[in-house]
Amino acid sequence: MSWHHHHSLAIALSMALGCVLSAGAHRSAAAGPMDRNPGVCALSAADAGHPLGPPQSLRPCSQAHGLLAPDRRPATACRRDCGGPSGNGSHRLFTSPAGRPATAAPFPYRISGVTQVAQLIGPTPGSPYAAGAASPHSINDTMRWGICGGDLGSLMDDRGTAYITLGDNYTSCPPGTGGPGGGLQPPDWRSNAVGVIPAPADFTHGLRIARWISGDGRRAMEVIPSAHNVGDCEDTQAVGCEVTRIPTYGFAVQGRLFLAYMSVHHWGDPGMWDVNYSGFALSANQGRSWTVETRAATWGPRSNFAQVAVTPDPSGRYLLFYGIPGGRFGSVRLMRTPATWRDVLTARSYQYDMGTDANGGPRWSADAARAVVVADAPVGELSVIYDAGLKEWLMTYLQGNGDIVIRGASHYWGPWSSPVTLATQAQFPGLYGAFMEHHFLTDNGHTVYFVMSQWNPYAVFWMKATLTRES
Repeated sequence: MSWHHHHSLAIALSMALGCVLSAGAHRSAAAGPMDRNPGVCALSAADAGHPLGPPQSLRPCSQAHGLLAPDRRPATACRRDCGGPSGNGSHRLFTSPAGRPATAAPFPYRISGVTQVAQLIGPTPGSPYAAGAASPHSINDTMRWGICGGDLGSLMDDRGTAYITLGDNYTSCPPGTGGPGGGLQPPDWRSNAVGVIPAPADFTHGLRIARWISGDGRRAMEVIPSAHNVGDCEDTQAVGCEVTRIPTYGFAVQGRLFLAYMSVHHWGDPGMWDVNYSGFALSANQGRSWTVETRAATWGPRSNFAQVAVTPDPSGRYLLFYGIPGGRFGSVRLMRTPATWRDVLTARSYQYDMGTDANGGPRWSADAARAVVVADAPVGELSVIYDAGLKEWLMTYLQGNGDIVIRGASHYWGPWSSPVTLATQAQFPGLYGAFMEHHFLTDNGHTVYFVMSQWNPYAVFWMKATLTRES
């Protein structure tokens, strides 16, 4: 993701509506109660202890895509009086929803040995481009594919082949920018790219990316084409603007590869951005070609599923989608769909977690407005896996614009533990986006490998951490 003020601290909320749009309607959404009746900013007593700071005085909410208006002061959280699309006032961020415990248990593992194992993209030390790069230490010569800088790097595995997916990536290596240089345009700038890892079993020293999906066999291609700043992108109300299309997660089902992506309308204040919609791209031939499924299931600009982490449920019958709004300050909600490629593309196949039943199991609804919070804000760039060795569900994410944290749960629907720090800005300045994949575990699940981005250098890194059970 390329926004120049990536790791500065600011607070804003994307309201969590989670409405699914039908085919052909994904570029605009009808006004709902939240648009007509702006409320005020208010936090509960529990919210006052939020790690991003105490609330400010009451302030009116912005009507622009559910975000705080740019001229509003930070550290202010909004709740609209009408609540969710049903208008029942039940959707407040930063609080525990009905059906979920009000307090979280401690994370049951001690974290140690957090190590940056390898740089995965950029120039190698012997590259002719090394002298001009911020960090010429990649184990993969991605310059030959036209990739000097890039970020994110979510992982998926399909029948023994792994894939890594970048967000905004660039051919140029502008030095000292803290991310890509301003003014770069296609073909220098791609919104996304997919790398192929044919031998992922040998991963402890880094992921060896053999090739990138390419149209000509020489240069990585943008598998999800983007309009690249078409429209008035500085105006958050402008129709038809698309800055970029960012893949938020990759997953495989029934021999098909999927990329969940968001169409970004506008980069706002630090950690804030508006989306037009989110949807899927599909490959039925191991990534050689992709189709953007614009007539399939899509989620609108105020959805709580603008960005998702995807993983199978324990039975293998369903895919679980943990979702957050655009930006880094929303809460996590959960939906599922049967684990077939056709159901992934069918809006009516999705069910939304509406809390727990009398036995503590999840209850499901076809109504996205009934989805409850499973992990409290602020959450950005999340990832979820089941660690079979630990018999624990793990969730990692960037906490607002701060550090990367990790949480655990015995069940995929929670309750999730309180977050603990996995990697800090002090250790790795400008970090974000910790992406796990359940194949990349060692020591019976106690050593977890993940992909992490750093804004300067604009690159992705292979990381590891050890989890030891607290006595």
